[in-house]
Amino acid sequence: MLNLYDADGKIQFDKDREAANQYFLQHVNQNTVFFHNQDEKLDYLVQKNYYEREVLDQYSRNFVKT
Repeated sequence: MLNLYDADGKIQFDKDREAANQYFLQHVNQNTVFFHNQDEKLDYLVQKNYYEREVLDQYSRNFVKT
């Protein structure tokens, strides 16, 4: 927080809210991945090397999703 003060010496919390909003718009939202279902999510995680296919293949897909 920058603690920007107005002419009356009060902290301008609206500036903090605007900065947080801009951060979400410019960084968080652009880097968020959405999935239509758990199968799509698991496939993505394997493709990006977050999960190992060999480990997941040891279990049924239904078991992994629960």
